[in-house]
Order: sequence, then C-alpha cells, then structure tokens
Amino acid sequence: MTNHPSSQVNDFYSAGLDALNQGDLQAAVESLTQATKGDKEFSPGWRSLGIALARQGALEAAIAAWDQMIALDPENPEGWYNRGTARYDLGLKEEALADFQRSLQLNGNSPSAWNNQGIVLYSLGHWDAALNSYNRSLELSPDNSRAWHNRGATLRKLGRHHEAAESYGRSLELEPSSAATWYQQGIAQDNLQEFNGAIASYDKALALRSDWRDVWHNRGIALKGAGKTEEAIASYEKAICLDPSDPDTWYYRGRLLKKLGQLRKAVASYDQALKINQQDPDVWFDRGNALFMGKQLRGAVNSYNEALKLAPQRGDVLAHRSVALTRLLEPQKALLDLRKVEELLEKQGAKTKGQKSLAERRSLLDYCRASCHLLRLREEDCSEWERNTSLDRATQLLQRVMNEEPERYGTLAKKHTLFKPLEDREPLDIPAGQRLRLPEPELLPSEISQEPIENPQSLND
Repeated sequence: MTNHPSSQVNDFYSAGLDALNQGDLQAAVESLTQATKGDKEFSPGWRSLGIALARQGALEAAIAAWDQMIALDPENPEGWYNRGTARYDLGLKEEALADFQRSLQLNGNSPSAWNNQGIVLYSLGHWDAALNSYNRSLELSPDNSRAWHNRGATLRKLGRHHEAAESYGRSLELEPSSAATWYQQGIAQDNLQEFNGAIASYDKALALRSDWRDVWHNRGIALKGAGKTEEAIASYEKAICLDPSDPDTWYYRGRLLKKLGQLRKAVASYDQALKINQQDPDVWFDRGNALFMGKQLRGAVNSYNEALKLAPQRGDVLAHRSVALTRLLEPQKALLDLRKVEELLEKQGAKTKGQKSLAERRSLLDYCRASCHLLRLREEDCSEWERNTSLDRATQLLQRVMNEEPERYGTLAKKHTLFKPLEDREPLDIPAGQRLRLPEPELLPSEISQEPIENPQSLND
C-alpha cells in the first residue's frame, strides 16, 4: 500500500471525495478512477471508488474495487464490510456472510456489521443466529432503530410474537416515521389476535405511505378478525385498486362477500382470482360453496370438480360435492364421493383443519349417505337386491344418526316422503312428533388459513 501518493493522485482523490460528498456520483467515479490509475496501490482510492460505484448501482464494479482494497489492506474491516453489503444486494448471501464474519473478526465492536450479519442470517433462515447478531448490535448501540426493527422480524419468525411487538415498539419510539416498522408491528399484533391494535398500526403505516397495497390487504385481514366485515371488504378493494393482479385479495374479498350473503358478487370476485391463477383449489372450492348457497348446484359441482383436479385428496371438497350431487338426485355419484371421504379419514385421520371438520361431522355424512341409498330406490334400474340392500344400509345409518344427534335430525312433525320405504321395515327410534329431513346447505369451513402478507424490509446501513 502506498503511504505517500503523488500530488496528482492526491488531487484526483480530493476531487473525487468532494464530488462524492456533493452527490455528483459520475464526477466522483471519474476522479477516483484517475486516482487509482495513477497509483494502483492506493487503498483509500479503491475504498472510495467502491462507495461511489455502489451508490450508482454498479455493484459488481464496486466489489471489484473493494477486492483491490482488501488485497492491499486485508486487516481493514471496512473493506470486508462494504463488500459483504454489496454481495448481499446481489443475492450472494453465503459470500456476504463470510465477509461480515471476517469484518467482525477484525472489529467485533461494529454495531452496523452485527446488524447486517443478522440480516444475512435472517435471509438464510438461521433465526436464532440472526437474533444473537441483533442482540449484540443493540448491546453496542441501543438506540439503533433498524436493529430493533430487524430483531422484531426475527422474533416473529421464531413465533415469539409478544417479544416481537415489544421490539417493534422500541424501534418506533426511536423512529416513529418508519412506515415499514408500523406495518411489521401490525403483523405482529395480528398474530397475537390483537386486531384493533393491528388496525391502528396499519393506519399509522398508511398515513406515512398511503399507496402501500400490502398494508391495505393486511388491514383487511385485521378488520375481518375484529368482526368489521364491510370495512374489511373496503380495505381489500383499496388494495385491489392499487394492484388488481394479486389473486389472494380477490379471494379474501370473495369470502367476506359470501359471508354477507352477497353471493353473485362473491362468485365474481372468485372469478377474478381465477383469471389470475387457476391453480388454487381453495378458490375453486369456495366458489363452489357460494354457488351451492345460491342453489346453483350444477355450477357448484363444476367448481368442486376443478378443485379436485388440483387436490384429489381433499375430503372437504368431496363431502361438499356429495351433498350437491344428492340434491341433484344423483345418489350413486354422491355415494362414491362419500366412500372416498370415509377412506381418506380412515387412512389419514383428522390431520388437517378440513379433515378435522369432517371427522366432527360424521353424522351429517352418514345422513347424506342414508339419503343417497333411499334416492337410489327411485331409479328405474334399481334391482330388488339393491332395493333391500339400500334399505338395510339406510336404516343402519339413520338409526346411528338418531342415536348421536336426535334433536338435530328429528325436528319436524312428520317424516319426509323420502323415508316412507322404511315404514314397513324395522322402525327407527325417532322421537314422537319428529321427522328426518334432507340436510339444508351446510358448508364445512375450507382449509385456508389467512396469513398476513410478509414483506420484511432489508434495513442495511
């Protein structure tokens, strides 16, 4: 490394620093390039040239400049730190991590290096190690709002939502004008089901940045959680105005419209989601549910068919399709679906939300099966053997239903005409003055879990 550069090199170097400080990046690059050409071993020139190039967005050229700096002055932690920052921005995460680790070996008291090492570890999914880095950064600089923010993001990834909210709160005390931190605070509060607090945080973020689509979307989720359905729909619609290309927002809007009974609007919203992404079985499923509720049974079956093409093991979709087919008087198809549901429950158990709902509603499924067996009697090609078999199965299923939930399935004064074929057989134990009836459209919840959109900010120093 040259300790005493020539006066000409010094002149180029000084001019480059002046231009860099004034924000004239092109002039800075030109002067500092001349300085490094005049003395290739002038480490400060390579350092400043790298900074000017990085600010221009020429990260690969900046890395090349810092390579020269590191070769000339390998014990200077700044060269490793700067190169690590540029490498991370280029997506070279492992290489960036190695640079930050070397920088910290040379100077373990740099809060910025600890913070940026935490960002890299976070991006690699090493949550515990990232948290340790942020904690060390904050020991050295407790008023670093960005480290508090990043610590909160990491705690949220670890499922420690209370601590995450506290960390975001500390960041906001130091920098209340950070829309990104208000947004992340809202997500943490949403995860804690503190929906009103989340709404307030999202509102703070939007006061600072009103065109942030993701915040409007997540605000809709929080409003839904707070039971403010119409306001949630309005928030989703604002997100759609800002960016109509996100299928999830159309989907969640459709679910809330369905909840309000606005079925045509709900189906239209699902259709918009499907124009963007036809590969989501949840959207097809919920679209079928809305059509079912509107008594458009054939359309509902068609939507369930599309959902099952994408997710053939979805027992909840099969169950819904079986009910629709029963009401369309297609008992054999309905029975096939119900058998598949039973097979799935026996094979997989109640592992998912949808399967758990099915397991809890076996009575409803049995009732549908009984109805299908009795509907089969009305078909012309039903043989005597099939008739007797169907009657036997219907009797067993209905008796089991009545034993498990007598009040639910025996609420009216007279038996439904569908069950008249059972009158001459072994009588069912039905409470006097009550009758069985075909199930009304009763929908199982879908498996969707509405998680807030996450858009963590990389807060590099």
